Amino acid sequence: MSLYTFKIQEVSAPDGYFIDPAVHTFQFNIKTDRVEQISYRYTVANEANSVEISKKDLVSMDEVPGALLEIRHVSVKTDADGNEIKEEGEIFESWRSTTVPHVIKNIPADIMC
Repeated sequence: MSLYTFKIQEVSAPDGYFIDPAVHTFQFNIKTDRVEQISYRYTVANEANSVEISKKDLVSMDEVPGALLEIRHVSVKTDADGNEIKEEGEIFESWRSTTVPHVIKNIPADIMC
């Protein structure tokens, strides 16, 4: 056998970054790739996640300053009767809306789910 196939996939990423779910395949042929060391370069673009949140007037679509907004993790559980029970966690971020959207970057995975 002279042709070897390998696959590489990112399976986890640091908090606040997206995972590249793609499977990247590469091959080496030991008969034709006659070098002392064979290498393959795979670069993952570490793109930080981000979200832009704004409070807008429904009619004019202008930003509405003054609203107090919060982001917190909410877990949903089902009781024995099949009813959903929502439990709110700690506040991750809070702010008062202004005339420009609020941008949050590098949100931890447990907040994003």
